[in-house]
Amino acid sequence: MRDEVYLSVSITGIVVSEYVKGLSKATESEEDPAQEMDDWTLLRTKLHRTQLTRDLIPRTNLVNKIDDLRRRPFTLISAAAGYGKSTLASLWLKAWNGPSGWVSLDEDENDLRIFMIYLLAAIRSSQGAGF
Repeated sequence: MRDEVYLSVSITGIVVSEYVKGLSKATESEEDPAQEMDDWTLLRTKLHRTQLTRDLIPRTNLVNKIDDLRRRPFTLISAAAGYGKSTLASLWLKAWNGPSGWVSLDEDENDLRIFMIYLLAAIRSSQGAGF
């Protein structure tokens, strides 16, 4: 992608539409749209990264590779279940002292609205704004 940020037209439309809906709800209720939960509750445990154990073998080469990608707008770590994606990301975040957010979603949470709410909560927590 030549180091450019890109979202498809359909995804951009959905994100903007949901954001506008959230803003209008926030204006009506004078609350943050990320806190508008309707009939379900934000699980704060989904905003905490994987805990690292003492017996973990450091993967310095992989952590360095990810750190080299930090200047890009987006990096995706993709592998089958159980291959250590969360552990690797946690190792990298432990080595890096900048702000970070974490969202763990399950396969059955394939909903843009839920993702956006969790994403906003992760951003807020990375800024020290709480939930």
